[in-house]
Order: sequence, then C-alpha cells, then structure tokens
Amino acid sequence: MVSWTFKAHFKEDKMQKEYIIEEHEIGLKYVDGKLESELKPGKYKFGVHEKDIKERIYKANKKKDDFLVESFYDLEDKSPEVTKRIRDYEEQLKRLRKKSIFSFLKIYDDEEIRELRKQIEKKIRYEKINHYFLNLEVPEKIREKIIEFDKEIEEARKEPLIEIKKIDKRQLTLTVTGQEMITNDKVTIRLNVIAQYNIKDAKKAANSVVSYENRLYQQIQMVVRDYASANTLDQLLTNKNVIGKYILKEVKDLATSIGLELIEVGLKDIILPGEIREAMNKVVEAERQGKATFIKAREEVAAARALANAAKIISSDENILKLKQMEALKEIANSPSTTIYFGIGDDLIRAIKNK
Repeated sequence: MVSWTFKAHFKEDKMQKEYIIEEHEIGLKYVDGKLESELKPGKYKFGVHEKDIKERIYKANKKKDDFLVESFYDLEDKSPEVTKRIRDYEEQLKRLRKKSIFSFLKIYDDEEIRELRKQIEKKIRYEKINHYFLNLEVPEKIREKIIEFDKEIEEARKEPLIEIKKIDKRQLTLTVTGQEMITNDKVTIRLNVIAQYNIKDAKKAANSVVSYENRLYQQIQMVVRDYASANTLDQLLTNKNVIGKYILKEVKDLATSIGLELIEVGLKDIILPGEIREAMNKVVEAERQGKATFIKAREEVAAARALANAAKIISSDENILKLKQMEALKEIANSPSTTIYFGIGDDLIRAIKNK
C-alpha cells in the first residue's frame, strides 16, 4: 500500500513564518480559505498570524486529498460522492495539531477504502495506457493520416495496435497432410508427413514471416510433392525411411532462415486410391493362399514319404506285420456288430499260395 506524506515546517518570526516543502512532498497554498496554488519543494515565507497558519494548514490538509486525487489520478468523476470516500484522516490531523510542526500521513485501515483505491489505480493505469496506445485498424489508403490524428480514422478503432505474440520454446510437432499428388508411374496418392522442430530465434520467427508454422508447412508440402512425382509407387512403398531424410535436407535451410530448427521428419502414412488398395489386397491374399498351398503340399509329401518308409519296414519283418495286424484287429473289435474269425485268413492265404 502506497502512502502520501505532507509536512509543513515553520520557524516563528515577528512578521513571517517560513515553510519548508521537502522533495518528496507537495504544498498547498490557501488564501482566504481558497486553494490558490500548488507549492513545489523549497522554502516559503508568509506574513500571517500563527493561529491563522495552523487553521489554514488544517483546512489545507482536509482539502489536500481531493487535490492530490485529482492531480495524480485525474479522475473523470470529481463529484463529492466519489472523493469523500477517500478522505478518512480528519482524526489523524487532530492528533498532529499539538505541535508546531505539522505532519500528515494518509493511512487506509478500512477495507472498503482500500478496495476503492485499488479500483481507482487500476482504472487510471488503463486510461494512461489507452492514452498513449490507440486502438487503430486503419486501411492502407489512409494510413498516412495517422500522424495527423484526423477525425476520419476515429471510426476505425477496432483492434489493438499493439499485439503480444506468445512463442513456445519447447519442441513442437507439425503434421503435414498431403494433397493429391501423382507418382512417376501415374498413380494418385496422398503422403502425410510429421515434422519435429523448435524455435531457435523467437524474434526472427515472429518478424520474418506472417506465420512461421504456415511457411514451414507449405515448404514441406512442396518438397513432398516433388519427391512423389520423381518416384514410382513401388519405390515409395519400399523406401519409406528415405523420404524423411530427403525432406529434412531440403527444408532445413529455409527453417533456419525464419528462426526455426528442423529436428526430424518422418513419413506417417501413404494413402492409396480405393481400386489400388483392392488390387493390392488381392495380391496379398493370393500370396498368402500360395504360401498356404505350398506349405500344405510340402507337409503331404513329407507324410507320404513317412508312410512309405513305414510300409517298407513293416513288410520286411513278419513279426512287425503280425503286430500291426493285431492292432488293426483291436480297432475292429471295438465295434460290437463285428464278427472275427481267427486262423482262417492265414490258412486260406497259404492254400492259395501253394496252388
């Protein structure tokens, strides 16, 4: 809280009294009860009676607040209802009248008074700023008349003349959405790219171009279009990592010239037309089916080879053949409707062989 101090020192003389106004103080001269002038720091002598001096200084202190408020704050509304609310020091003056040296210190204890003072100071700061910085939005054809303060531009006060730009110094991400572009083999595609950058020179970024983000976006977009037109679709799909390095190399110098540092660029995705996607899906599906058929055939060959080897081994040994026959009979016997005749089969086979 800021306080104002007013002091009046005087030395008694037969005809005159001397007043000293310090450098940090303001003096008020009253003649016949009326405020005549404001006294700057220095020494002053007035030929008046001591009692009159005390009374006049007392009245000056009562009036002093209105004067200072009007001088320092330059209030538009100077009505008594406004100014009287900050004249709250009459009791302090009564305590200070005991001595020949008058001193005044304005102190706010009342919460309402403190709040009023905050509002006044805020209002005055705003008015002082607006006094020096006009809100002007002036067309080019009458821009020369600004210095003349012609009334013709009064109606053009819309937007602030002073603009505050916030510059983010952290690492930023820019997503570049590609427009339709044609590859070297006449395929229409879209390439989406992501760029990581930060602002190295904030002053250059703010003043060199209207929008550094839009400038970087447009430059990357043009480089991507040139790269796509110089390569086929198969090359783009095969060399996805190459395009990021190419863009970084081509755009880095321009980014530096507008106060930016391009850190990394990468290809996000390649968007193909619907018919191209369907054709590629069919190719992929055919490749998968071919691989599945090949694997199935390979497994069947391996299984047949294993069966052939097993049959060869079984046929070369009668004991193994007998064992396999018994295993087969066991499986057949699991069915209750099956009748099995043992021994007949072997005798019949021998009889046939002997004939």
